[in-house]
Amino acid sequence: MTTKNEYPNWLVPIRMTERLEELGLEPEIYVDTKTNQWYRAFEISTINILEDEEFETVKIFEDARKRGSSLEPAFNWDDVFATFRDNNLVGLITHHVNRGVVGYKFEIVDYMTSDFPFDTYEQAREALIEELIKIVEEKK
Repeated sequence: MTTKNEYPNWLVPIRMTERLEELGLEPEIYVDTKTNQWYRAFEISTINILEDEEFETVKIFEDARKRGSSLEPAFNWDDVFATFRDNNLVGLITHHVNRGVVGYKFEIVDYMTSDFPFDTYEQAREALIEELIKIVEEKK
């Protein structure tokens, strides 16, 4: 558990979690949308077992609601990329310098390479996940 005011950068943005869940990924982390405090799913489950059955879990979710927040599922980048690799979708991000243009590109091995460089690694990483999601959705 942590109490940071910024959304943890080791987590995939919340706006992407619904699509990842639709692909069958199960969240192992929940983030308070107001405080960005995060909980591992097993911490919440363990509280259930050790305390008065469902009370503590309900309390965690209820406390978030009282603050005008909610606990949303989240995924860490490493787990998401590992899931895609397990399905033979390997993504790479590389730094490029070409004719004075500096940036990051991504590649999905045996599928495609991004056409233009992104300004930051983080932008390329998000675009790569979006493209990997599209490929899996098209295969369904």
